[in-house]
Amino acid sequence: MRKLLFLAVMVLSVVVPSFAAVDISVSGGYSYSSLASLNSYWEKVKTDAAAYTTTSSANWKGYGNGVFGNVDLSVNLDKNILIGVRSGLQYIFPSTYSGFRLVNIPPLTWMSTDTSIANYLIPVLAGINLYFPMEDSAIAINLGGYAGWGLAYCSQTTKYNGSEPLLALYGTNGFVADFTAAVEVKLLPFLAVSINGGYRYANMINYKNINKVSGNVPGFGLITIPTNDPFNDNNGKPVAVDFSGINIGVGIDLRF
Repeated sequence: MRKLLFLAVMVLSVVVPSFAAVDISVSGGYSYSSLASLNSYWEKVKTDAAAYTTTSSANWKGYGNGVFGNVDLSVNLDKNILIGVRSGLQYIFPSTYSGFRLVNIPPLTWMSTDTSIANYLIPVLAGINLYFPMEDSAIAINLGGYAGWGLAYCSQTTKYNGSEPLLALYGTNGFVADFTAAVEVKLLPFLAVSINGGYRYANMINYKNINKVSGNVPGFGLITIPTNDPFNDNNGKPVAVDFSGINIGVGIDLRF
């Protein structure tokens, strides 16, 4: 990620004329993503648990809500066009599963588990903004489009049969694109505040465990999740984590 940011800054320094104004924008707010594949995966785990045993129930709290934060660095090519780079963080609030599920001790064994799952996305993007200030007004409209790459993480903290919590951190990377719109109000010549919204596309797949983790499970012995262990369903297919969805928030813009 550092190399991507360095490259983006170097490109800006080459293509931007010396008279261009610099714009630094910080924004954040509410994020909603359906995470359909991930919700379906855990719903299937719940359904399988219900078929396995009628003496206990499985509970699954689904995904959706989250927060995001973006930091944009842009330069004005003229009055209405800005180019720049974007990074930040999107965080999907944790969801939980409690109930029986198949666990590879090995062999595959039905076991009582309690899992909390959180998801993170770090985008590194480059893009363009079209800036339309209203005449004789402090209000401006800003339309933007960004594309690039993202680093994604799925953090799963699980108690196996009442064991101490075991953290498996799965990671991957993939294409990300943002489409945004904002209404800005200029407070000072160099300072504006904004209300912004947009859509992000970021469907991540092929997660693998980053570091080997292991722990003792009461009544079963040692469980190990090896490095590069794939995040697959029980049919061996990769589980996708789709961060795609709407982002709505507020921002602060500094122009120099």
